[in-house]
Amino acid sequence: LNMTVEETVYKSAVADLGGIPILLTIVSEGSALARHNALGALRNLTLDHDRNKVAIGTSAEAMLQLSQWMSTVDPISCERTLGIFYSNTVRQDCLQQVLRPNRMATLVQLLDENFPALQELAAGIFSNLAADPKGRNETVKAEAIPRLVATCVTGTDLGRERAAACLRSLAAASTQHSQVIVHAKAIQPLVGLLSEGTINAQTHAAATLLNLTHGHDKHNDIILKAGGVPPLVALLESPEMASREFAAAVLWRISTGHKGQNLVLDAGGIPGLVALLQAESQAAQVNGSGALANVSRLPKSKDVVVEVGGVPPLLSLVVLDLPELQHNTITTLLNVSLCHAGRVAIEEAGGIPALVPLLATGQNDTPGLAAGVLHGLANESNENKEAIVDDGAIPILLTLMDAMDHPMQQDYSSAALRSLCSVESALEVLIPLQGVEAIIRLLSEGRTPGSICNAAAMLWKFSERPEYRGVLVEEGAIEALLRVVGGSVGEAQDNAFEALCNLALEQQNHTLIPKAGGIVPCLRLLSSNNVLTQQKAAALIWTLATAASNRGPIVESGGLEPLIALCESPNPDVQASAAGALMTLALKKENKPALVQANAVMPLIELVSDCESDVARANAAGALMNLALKFPKGVMTITAGGGIP
Repeated sequence: LNMTVEETVYKSAVADLGGIPILLTIVSEGSALARHNALGALRNLTLDHDRNKVAIGTSAEAMLQLSQWMSTVDPISCERTLGIFYSNTVRQDCLQQVLRPNRMATLVQLLDENFPALQELAAGIFSNLAADPKGRNETVKAEAIPRLVATCVTGTDLGRERAAACLRSLAAASTQHSQVIVHAKAIQPLVGLLSEGTINAQTHAAATLLNLTHGHDKHNDIILKAGGVPPLVALLESPEMASREFAAAVLWRISTGHKGQNLVLDAGGIPGLVALLQAESQAAQVNGSGALANVSRLPKSKDVVVEVGGVPPLLSLVVLDLPELQHNTITTLLNVSLCHAGRVAIEEAGGIPALVPLLATGQNDTPGLAAGVLHGLANESNENKEAIVDDGAIPILLTLMDAMDHPMQQDYSSAALRSLCSVESALEVLIPLQGVEAIIRLLSEGRTPGSICNAAAMLWKFSERPEYRGVLVEEGAIEALLRVVGGSVGEAQDNAFEALCNLALEQQNHTLIPKAGGIVPCLRLLSSNNVLTQQKAAALIWTLATAASNRGPIVESGGLEPLIALCESPNPDVQASAAGALMTLALKKENKPALVQANAVMPLIELVSDCESDVARANAAGALMNLALKFPKGVMTITAGGGIP
């Protein structure tokens, strides 16, 4: 017993000289003291000595002789027998002799014993068994899980540590095992171990909680209700890196929802997560950045990330060619860029030159997310826009925008380009890159409402400059814009209509817009609920009516009724544009009977007499003048309506 405590050479010598069978005989036939010493010697022989473990652990006869002492009738014999079992079950080839129903049942009972050493060894044996598939199944079958959970509460430090290690392995191996563990009400004891157990127990508890969350969202809620967030946040500062890694991973999992995010924020989790970004462990960086990506979705969390210095380490990690880490950090940067302080911090930390290359080289969805961050930075200032253009972002953004099979990427890249288009330098770069063609293609083929809206907004920007209107028309902008004006609603329709109005300022487009089918979509906008849209639609019809060839089609398409109705609008600008359109339409001889029949005279007379707008009065008077010109019925109708006074 004494010789075999440490020296490996003695352990080998005893076995080589046939000592193991003799010791087993003494266990069966010797006195109590002899049995205690023989069991102690056998335990020592198997510690850190694989050959001896195999010699004893694979022998059915040996294990049968030993197993009779797995009871508390003789606590010393039981403890030393369990010590042999514990040592042997480290090896898979020694497990079979332990996995006997009667022996498993005895081990389960020993978890309840008042002898701490026995409980510790029984928990250790289960921890070893859980490393083997059959061992795990037999452990569950023997209904050991509820006893192991209880050990996590009532056991010694070592017993709790080993019980948690067993639960960790069981939960990692099977979602079914996870459900059994949760059904045994294990989560609350595991949460308790996060702050009360040894460092190893804390690590095992955090790892078990992580395994329990895999594929079971409802388990996340149980952890939150059990008060798991504060001890997990505290564990982010553990001296044991593995504990920090697992704690961050659990926080990542349970913060996917709004409730978890708020709890992590309220528990002061952001500083600890930011600190992990600078850890030497890649797993810690990935898990910390993942949790940070979730929590930073909250509006009130974004400023906190900036305040604790989170932006510089995020930028240092986002450029690394590590897909998961890159995704987490770029997502966090995107979230942070939604607040003013975040945009300023990203720009000051050198974010623009760091992010632009990621548009081309980033992993998976990183290019699209990087475009989203650049979109936020571009909205912050014109200086940022110029810097983004100077760093060569536009050609890459165009390529991303053209990827019709990546809707998110298309949304963010088109939004970034939309922001950049407010500076002249961006427009100048886009023209030679066939940027207008790409934008029009996006307007026609975009996969999301956001990308279509962005495309229409960019064409609006281009159309504000007279020198670019010809290029827009040559590339087919009129047809594409009209499809959006006629088939969309909301901001996309508004943007497309604004661009169309600008194109209509060029005389040659007065005939091209109707030729492309533009009259009917524009007439529909006269009935919009938006006063500004009404005014601009009436003004556009007025502009188109300056071309004599359009006056007949406008009336034939039902343009008179909505224009006449707008003459009674409470808005003077709407009245002026509607009256101006009617004035121009009345120049066509064939339209005059239609105007009289549509009861246009009285609203026009009322504008002349009562309207506060000089422009509206003048246009209404011009409409009446044109209606009366060489049209006796028009004169009679105006006179009968009291128009002469």
